[in-house]
Amino acid sequence: MPGLQTLLPSMLVLVDRGILTIGDVVRLCCRRPAEKFGLHPRKGELIEGADADVIVLDPSGKTTIGDREQYSRARYTTMKGQTFNSRIESVYLRGCRVVREGIVEGSPRGRFTRP
Repeated sequence: MPGLQTLLPSMLVLVDRGILTIGDVVRLCCRRPAEKFGLHPRKGELIEGADADVIVLDPSGKTTIGDREQYSRARYTTMKGQTFNSRIESVYLRGCRVVREGIVEGSPRGRFTRP
């Protein structure tokens, strides 16, 4: 089942409901996975010398999930039609903007990262 692209909005619903804090989301979605895969502190932390992978959220925006917006090969989402109380404004990969207002900028720039 695809879901990586909708993970953050799903977690932010839990913040809206008071189940998690935004700090919990950062810990669960950034720091802990980086630690588990041996990539911390280069990944999962916003500190000097780290890769500066950052998501900028607009907490006053809204996001409605649809199949058309999915980048997964599956081209569908089980979250279709769900609306969330925030919007991803920009995404930065190693300090360079790769997404702006929902539009991917340029060609893929990801690279394999070893622990």
